[in-house]
Amino acid sequence: FSDVKKPINFYIQANGVQSQDYKIDVIKTPTINNISLDLKYPRYLRRRNETIQNSGNIIVPEGTNITWNVVANQTDSVAFINRDKRAFFEFVSDDNFKYSKRINNALNYQIASSNKNLQDFEKLQFSVDVVKDESPLISVQSNIDSISRGTAQFAGQISDDYGLKKLQIVYYNDANPQQQKTFDLQITKENIQTFFYQFPDGLTLTKGVNYEMFFQVFDNDAVNGSKKSKSKVFNYRQKTEEEIEEELLQEQRNTINNIENSIQKQQKQQKALEEVQKELQVKKKINWNDKKKIKKFVDRQNQYNKMMQRQTDKLQENLDEKKEESENLQNKKEELKKRIAELKKLQKQQKLLDEIQKMAEKLNKEDLVKKAKELAQQNKQQERSLERILELTKRFYVEQQTMQIASKIDKLA
Repeated sequence: FSDVKKPINFYIQANGVQSQDYKIDVIKTPTINNISLDLKYPRYLRRRNETIQNSGNIIVPEGTNITWNVVANQTDSVAFINRDKRAFFEFVSDDNFKYSKRINNALNYQIASSNKNLQDFEKLQFSVDVVKDESPLISVQSNIDSISRGTAQFAGQISDDYGLKKLQIVYYNDANPQQQKTFDLQITKENIQTFFYQFPDGLTLTKGVNYEMFFQVFDNDAVNGSKKSKSKVFNYRQKTEEEIEEELLQEQRNTINNIENSIQKQQKQQKALEEVQKELQVKKKINWNDKKKIKKFVDRQNQYNKMMQRQTDKLQENLDEKKEESENLQNKKEELKKRIAELKKLQKQQKLLDEIQKMAEKLNKEDLVKKAKELAQQNKQQERSLERILELTKRFYVEQQTMQIASKIDKLA
């Protein structure tokens, strides 16, 4: 008998002999017709819930609540089997069953159907893989190692697979790291974002104390609780007024030495330029060696100009950092700043140097001699201006130092 679906009564007959009556009984088989999964994602993911039809193998975020909806036939019960542990589906209505479970870890499971006659007749094997909510990432860069005082600039990037909750700067006296203070920085809820912070904006620091600080970011993991990640530790000292005064004076002393050296280098450059001029004037034509010599001179002049630019910028920053209490001293500072501005105008020689280079390339003697004279004149003006700045800086430095000594004596008294 094939494909038996209903009970069958039969007997066997041969040669006039008939057997007794026999009967084949049909037992109802518990079968699973359809499985659908309702996926309810953790709210903090801001992801729309969904239903998946006819699929038991899935990948879900950690903390997802899955409801298995089973439509069966001739079934009394449906079991959820995981690692020899058995849980039963809830009976909903005729042939409909459901079972819910919150998924935090990957699992392999079976769904088995049974009735009073057959136990676990249909046993289907499935798996759920879990995407864990990883810790957030943070990367911070700063100029804090290159500054000696004032504010420090921080630029960073923070990211998380499902979103960010909070960004803080943590700072403390390095002699007492247990007493940490925090300051919240404003961020959005985006998964990836950059931030900028100027330390110590918004913080109250004690002068003369060495501080350590780091940034920490928290994700919005509602399943395990917010996880955090930290940046590397940075060091910063909130200097006292006396320490700043000392540093400013030392920088001015260094600037004086550098300008004196610069004037000497400029004088050597001027002599080298005069020699080039003399050589060009006595020659009928410019050759390849002359072109090479001029190129070396232009390169040295460019290097000198860049060095002077750095020195004057540094002196300008030093003078701009604080206002003098003495009106007389402040007036002298303003005069010095005015001279620096004039010198910077004279430093704009690049166009002339480029023209000299082009003349040399074209082996144009007459125009080259003319431009060399212009450059020599500019260099002399620059040298005189630099000497004036040097003299003013020396006077300003001496007066500042005198006032500092007088202030110290006054405090001692």
